[in-house]
Amino acid sequence: MTDYRLITLSTLTPLEPTGPLPDWLVAANPSEDQIAGLGWSGRTGQGYFRIAIADDPPFDPDTHRLSDPVEGKPDPKTKTIPAVREVVALTADEIAARNPIPDNPTLGDWRVALVLWGRLAEVLARIKALVDAGNPLGVVAQERVEYSNNVLRAQLLQLKDVFGFTEADVDESLWRADRVSKGDLSGVWPLEG
Repeated sequence: MTDYRLITLSTLTPLEPTGPLPDWLVAANPSEDQIAGLGWSGRTGQGYFRIAIADDPPFDPDTHRLSDPVEGKPDPKTKTIPAVREVVALTADEIAARNPIPDNPTLGDWRVALVLWGRLAEVLARIKALVDAGNPLGVVAQERVEYSNNVLRAQLLQLKDVFGFTEADVDESLWRADRVSKGDLSGVWPLEG
């Protein structure tokens, strides 16, 4: 869809927000020159100039996005308003929203992910040491690692110190389990899209 902006022709001052042409104007089926010319806005001395957006620059959609078009000065010769979209880095919140941390993998997928990562033996040894010492957190962790149907991020975060994990390790273990659930047994990290 092509966007236009109503401007005052004598001063080339933009008046209304950018958007599609009004329905009444579309129904009249005017030419591009008539749209930009005097009187088609229904107001004397005003017309609609097409927003001419330049080709988008290349960018990595995983880490950047394009801004809304930034308009330049109206060009009376071409009866357009040049505009460009700039490349903007995604915020941490935008990246997280695009790539939510997988949650609730099966216990089997999570354990296979830990094996491929080389961390399962360490986790089991830490749990066994706590169980042997009579620490109730060790028993809770053992129940989660041996008998749960699924693994929840919230529970892993509560037990991260038992496993010897940081919060980032918990998230990585969930990403790895997600890849295992999709059939990837490469154990390569970071995994490709």
